[in-house]
Amino acid sequence: MDVTGTGLHELLFERVVADPTQTERGRDLVVAAVEGDAALQALLASGPPPATDGAARPARPDGPSGIYLRSIRAQGFRGVGPDAMLDLQPGPGLTVITGRNGSGKSSFAEAAELVLTGDSSRWSGKQNNKALWTQGWRNLHAVGPTEIEIEIVASDQSGPTRVRMSWDEGQELGEDTWTVQRHGCKREPVGRGWLPDLTLYRPFLSYGELGALVDKRPSELHDALHSLLGLGVLDEARDRLRAARTPLDARAKALKESKQRLLAELATVDDERARRAEELLRATKPDLDALGDLLLGEDADAEAIDDLRALVAIAVPDAGEIAAAGDRVRDAAGRVAALSTTGATSASAVVALLQAALDHHTAHGDERCPVCRTGTLDTAWREGTTTEIERLRGEAADLQAARAEQQHAAESARTLVAAIPALLRRAPAGVDVSAVLAAWSVWDDTRRADPEDLPKALLGAHSELVAALADIQVAAREALVRLDETWRPVSSRLWAWHEEAVTVAREATTIADLRKAETWLKTAASDLSNERMKPFATRSQEIWRQLRQESNVALGGITLAGSGTQRKLLLDVSVDGSDTAALSVMSQGELHALGLSLFLPRATRDESPFRFLLIDDPVQAMDPAKVDGLARVLSEIAKTRQVVVFSHDDRLADAVRRLPDPARIYEVQRRERSQVQVVPNSDPITRYLSDATAVIKDKDMPDDLRREIVANCCRGALEAAAHTKVRRVRLGRGDAHADVDRALAAAAKTHDKVTLAVFDDPDRGGDLLPRLNRVGRWAGDTLQACKEGAHRTYNGDLAALVSNTRALAKWVLQ
Repeated sequence: MDVTGTGLHELLFERVVADPTQTERGRDLVVAAVEGDAALQALLASGPPPATDGAARPARPDGPSGIYLRSIRAQGFRGVGPDAMLDLQPGPGLTVITGRNGSGKSSFAEAAELVLTGDSSRWSGKQNNKALWTQGWRNLHAVGPTEIEIEIVASDQSGPTRVRMSWDEGQELGEDTWTVQRHGCKREPVGRGWLPDLTLYRPFLSYGELGALVDKRPSELHDALHSLLGLGVLDEARDRLRAARTPLDARAKALKESKQRLLAELATVDDERARRAEELLRATKPDLDALGDLLLGEDADAEAIDDLRALVAIAVPDAGEIAAAGDRVRDAAGRVAALSTTGATSASAVVALLQAALDHHTAHGDERCPVCRTGTLDTAWREGTTTEIERLRGEAADLQAARAEQQHAAESARTLVAAIPALLRRAPAGVDVSAVLAAWSVWDDTRRADPEDLPKALLGAHSELVAALADIQVAAREALVRLDETWRPVSSRLWAWHEEAVTVAREATTIADLRKAETWLKTAASDLSNERMKPFATRSQEIWRQLRQESNVALGGITLAGSGTQRKLLLDVSVDGSDTAALSVMSQGELHALGLSLFLPRATRDESPFRFLLIDDPVQAMDPAKVDGLARVLSEIAKTRQVVVFSHDDRLADAVRRLPDPARIYEVQRRERSQVQVVPNSDPITRYLSDATAVIKDKDMPDDLRREIVANCCRGALEAAAHTKVRRVRLGRGDAHADVDRALAAAAKTHDKVTLAVFDDPDRGGDLLPRLNRVGRWAGDTLQACKEGAHRTYNGDLAALVSNTRALAKWVLQ
């Protein structure tokens, strides 16, 4: 099964479903964690399980793909003063940019890196002295704003896209304006994250980074390749599972800690229930049902507490209020007694008798009294009788009012006597209320006393009731203290702990499932990393074999090992077939070659949206053999990638020219005040002959000097052709570079060099001219002219000499 492609999610799903050790819940957790936070949270919340027809792959960030570089432009940046442009062919192919140190060539590489990533490896990671490394980012000769810009083309976009960073004069490095202009659109601001996967498939490699690839800590190398292989999704899934488990673990831990605090508190409570609670809590797995029953049994206590609090709250009128009510009753009784004379008590009856006599007189007129037969009912009698009636009616009214007041005072006094509370009849546990019941019964009986006896009865019964009530309320308060201030508070905390423990017990299965899912993903990550690492390691080994050339260091397996703080990248390297700590004995050139072996497979992954590589100064410290190997590696990669290499060392350009596949070679030249120009860099033969042609056309040059220079240029072109041919042939058949260099050094003269190139045998110098003459007399004459013209003036046709030298050089090369 192919594990190197993009189907990691599908592959993972197939594995977890096929694993017989996994439960259905475990499979769902793994799949949900890989899908994302929302899926995992939905599953943990008992939502619908994730789809089982294959895990969905997270959406890739929007951005272009199939990206090639079309140009790099700089103005006022690093070594570039006035505006300068490096035009590139946006497609597969190898481009070599040469130039001496300080010419400004690396400024183009750094500009491309900075405008795409917003950072530069030149100063990135140098936090301790970053200010020193960032000095000089703005060109000393620049006037006005500083700008860097790249133009890219992408397979999924029509037309080029220009991305620019600019700084106004006086702005600092971090105060840039970053914009993008897509084809046919206006320029608009853009954020640094607009281009995805720059970290994962970083297409830049500077000289500093080249060394850092093997100088990094093992964990950093591990992380870089781990992410490259697409295994970061497994780390993210495990992080989700761990994040989901962490609060559950924290709750379980907090529950254990609170249990210890409760046990310490229960030990101080003098109560049988506290002892039972201690017994339950000390168990490894407390019986939560039993603890719940114990705490639910406190409902009776709660009722008793309510009764005791109600008992304490019982109140009766105070003595002053009772005495005042009695005084009102006595005062009313005194007024009734004072008004209760014989006349007053019979006044109503006398009034009725007299009123009847008046009514009789009214009906019959004056006559002898029909009752006594002695008196006369006349006008005088009538007036006297009317007056008497009025007097008697007044006395009767006063007596009636006094009696009414007496009755009201007695009723008011009786209302102070409340009925016996039902609470006292229930007899609250722990308190003897019999004395209060007896006293309250007497108190209740006072309501039936006569008004004359009521005041005394009230005072006596009230005094007894108050004393009895005070005694039982003291007892009730003591009982409350026992219940409310010792057991009750701890029981409340026990109940809260019980509720949390029920939740934790319910979550224990979830915690176990999450841990199992994490462990499964960890194992799967290890297996998949090894499987997905194999083709990567194989490619690195292939590149190393081409780069190492005559090195005695071999690169074996590359393995991702460990996890957490112990993660590392293991490089299986050996010296002369013996396993050793080879990194410590490898030369700088070998370390650079090893770094390239790690970088190139990563940067050329099929999944990468970048179809270009930008490499700055990779040949420093490399011997000629490794330079030739690098040229072949880059040429091979350039068949499917745009490869742009910057180098101040002409050896790479020379090695590239010896390859059968064509390459573009440019030279960066820097003139006064940082004026930078990019020009085609021809092979030495072409340069020599171009210089000769330019000298011929120089009319101001003395003729004898012109002839000497032209002859020397022609000889240089012929020797360059011989050198190229010898290296191509001998290195192509596997000769060591050192041996080739010694052979060329031994061929000191032009004749010897051409002999070696034509016959591959330095001892056949006598056969050279006859061989050339068979090509044509002109060939032998041209060789002689090139040899002799450097020592005495050549008097022949200079233009013909240049033309014939070009033809002879071409023949030597072929």
